[in-house]
Amino acid sequence: MTERFEIVEKALMKMLEEKKYATLRDILVTMNPVDIAAMLSGLRENKISVIFRLLPKELAAETFVEMETDDQELLIQGFSDNELKEVLDELYVDDAADLVEEMPANVVRRILRHADPEMRRSINQILQYPDNSAGSLMTTE
Repeated sequence: MTERFEIVEKALMKMLEEKKYATLRDILVTMNPVDIAAMLSGLRENKISVIFRLLPKELAAETFVEMETDDQELLIQGFSDNELKEVLDELYVDDAADLVEEMPANVVRRILRHADPEMRRSINQILQYPDNSAGSLMTTE
């Protein structure tokens, strides 16, 4: 990480500790999803959840895709059913399929239970392709 990014990250963490959520959200919406995911990596579960919930739906989904698998799993386990459905509704099918491949069985069951029928069919279709084939790497969209 660059020194500048570390300064921004410290400022954002200070805002989180001081519960300045509106200001924190205003800054987060200007950031790249990759940078937000990097910042979330290694934070305690409760801090990841709070920051993630501040993000608008589309940015939250884009950030979720960029997060480490362990952090994604933590979020999924902490999501309400409605929050999980909102994130799934914003994901591209290929990203959802990647997520299903990476998660443990109990998390996969919960994801598939909250995905709409079309999404489930598309995920199953993508998962049938051999690894690293064009079908497994591309989206049906």
